Amino acid sequence: MRLEYIFFRLLRFFFRIEFGYKILAIYIRFRIKPLGATKSRGGPKLLLLHHGRFKDDVRVINEKTSLTFYPLDMYLFRYINSIYLTNSVIIEFHKYIDDEKSLKNYICGSKIVDEAFWNQVNLIAKVLGQLKKNKIINAITSPNFSYLHDQTWQYGANLANVPFVALHKECNRDKKVIQRFSEIYKKYSYPFKGKYISVYNENEKKCIVNSGIASGEQVVVNGCPRQDDSFDYFNNSKFPRHNNYVTFFSFRPLIAGMRTKDENNRGFSKSGGGFEELFNKSHAAFAELAIQNSEIKFVIKLKYKSSWYEKIDMAIKKYCQKKMEDIPNLILTSEVDAVDLIKKSILIYGINSTTMLESRIFGRPVIVPVFEEASGIHKDKVYYQEYFGRDFITASSPEEFIQLGQKILDEKPDFNIPNKGLLEEFLGYTDGLSSERVEKLFYKVCNN
Repeated sequence: MRLEYIFFRLLRFFFRIEFGYKILAIYIRFRIKPLGATKSRGGPKLLLLHHGRFKDDVRVINEKTSLTFYPLDMYLFRYINSIYLTNSVIIEFHKYIDDEKSLKNYICGSKIVDEAFWNQVNLIAKVLGQLKKNKIINAITSPNFSYLHDQTWQYGANLANVPFVALHKECNRDKKVIQRFSEIYKKYSYPFKGKYISVYNENEKKCIVNSGIASGEQVVVNGCPRQDDSFDYFNNSKFPRHNNYVTFFSFRPLIAGMRTKDENNRGFSKSGGGFEELFNKSHAAFAELAIQNSEIKFVIKLKYKSSWYEKIDMAIKKYCQKKMEDIPNLILTSEVDAVDLIKKSILIYGINSTTMLESRIFGRPVIVPVFEEASGIHKDKVYYQEYFGRDFITASSPEEFIQLGQKILDEKPDFNIPNKGLLEEFLGYTDGLSSERVEKLFYKVCNN
């Protein structure tokens, strides 16, 4: 990648000349390959941005439909974006951005930034137009409607008449946070310049539409494609046997749209805050339960590697007086697939996570830690409360967190069928046909 970086640095100005975009389009054509296939399946061909951000949804759609995804390598994506939006331009842009301002437009009032932005837009429009003309792609997609680095691609796709459809994956919104997220989107996100935004559920659609970022016609509820296979178990009431695992889907202190001035963009705040005490005491309680059940594997699942690991280690040392390495049956991982862990587990712990919904699809009991901030100052930010007692077991203290878990491990109750209303509210549909609905949406935009 280093050689390619040097190559792009050298050719940056070459791509700015009148016919430079044609060379760039040819280069992209030979760099992108169909995902999981040697050639197109016959359906719409989609240029895929940020593949790593939503691999599960893409994998299932890829397996179940005639759509063909062409992932654009992240490094190449960044190099293309830097042709006009150089480091100096980005630094200039951030001078004009204030957390307290509404980021209603990328255009920020700086002549340097504005010129670079539109030059970049026009270049991308020409490249996408060329790829469409040569029948390399029919449309473009991304896992989020509001990524900053996608803005030039949305504008460019619009100019080139190439449909930009966001397969939006951040859709876990409880009814109680719709107003707050509408305000967050209105303040921090950009007006959508693409064709459609596909979302999992009506709650997220309301957040987007109420914010004014997109119209009701632009936001389409298609369900959650990555759950299509899982719903086969639900619809047939067949639950896979467990492998004597217990899984805690870890969370960060800043959840439910919480923000602080000193957050590190990874869900943690330097000065604490959010669900800090709940984070510390629930992870320590999970470690204590692992200590008491050495014959069972206890897994703490993180979304990604970061300081997250160290934060959990510190919590366990503080409240258990033990190091993680001294608890051999306690595993921390960001690598193992969430669904695989759920299938292996007899019991799940979590809060405000879609993995709690996935766990209920497979009939697994789910315990939610509802103490410290979750029962006090931030009680209103705890999701799924409408379904507490029926689909989710609540623990009101670290001691009860352990006791309830131990009871399930001792009694090994049968897995039970979840509330269909819970799954439909947050995942949209339970019919296992979300991938097909996404496919129909792309056929619609590509045939117009």
